[in-house]
Amino acid sequence: MRKVLVAEQDKTIRHAVRRELYSLGCEILEADCLRQAYTLWKESSLDLILLAREFSDGSGVDFADTISRNPKAPGIILLGSPRESDGYAFLKLPFQKGSLAELLMPSKGEENEKEILSEGDMYFDFSDHIFRKGMQNICFSRTEQRVLKLLLENRGQIVPRELLLRQGWENKRSVDENTLCVVIRRLRKKLENNPGKPKYIQTVYGSGYMWAEREEKQKEIKGV
Repeated sequence: MRKVLVAEQDKTIRHAVRRELYSLGCEILEADCLRQAYTLWKESSLDLILLAREFSDGSGVDFADTISRNPKAPGIILLGSPRESDGYAFLKLPFQKGSLAELLMPSKGEENEKEILSEGDMYFDFSDHIFRKGMQNICFSRTEQRVLKLLLENRGQIVPRELLLRQGWENKRSVDENTLCVVIRRLRKKLENNPGKPKYIQTVYGSGYMWAEREEKQKEIKGV
């Protein structure tokens, strides 16, 4: 049974979401303010948070940014229309019956994979969620981890935007290209020495993104 936190000030919205989740067999927790949501997140092992953007005691987006720094953070779905600056999946309101079912689909093999990847001074352990750049630990959200892993597994190859959107998010229907762009910017900020002139995560205009081949390998291929 998946444990879901519904954090929303509007009682009508909160109860409508609760009814839908209940029909899907979820264990449901509710919060009508950020203080309560934070307490429930700290005290509970959550699989998903459905989160309003604004509360009387603060910003839901800021709250999402804070908990996303934890590598064990649950999935986060913002309630309402998408905004380019958010970088999170969203659920449009009012939602139709059945639209929440896809949110509860488990990530394929995410918990069973045992794989360690590296690049230069960067170390990526996707099984134990340990990431380092040099001697510095790095925290990624679950979405950032999935997008990063796709890029690393396809070094030197273009990964189409459609593939990143399809495999990078648990709720495929609630993301768009602007959401992907925000995640890519966050990855560059965490990994690149100069995010404005990225060395590793390259944009391939009109197609998608690519993790650039190592210089040594490029020279080897070209016979230099």
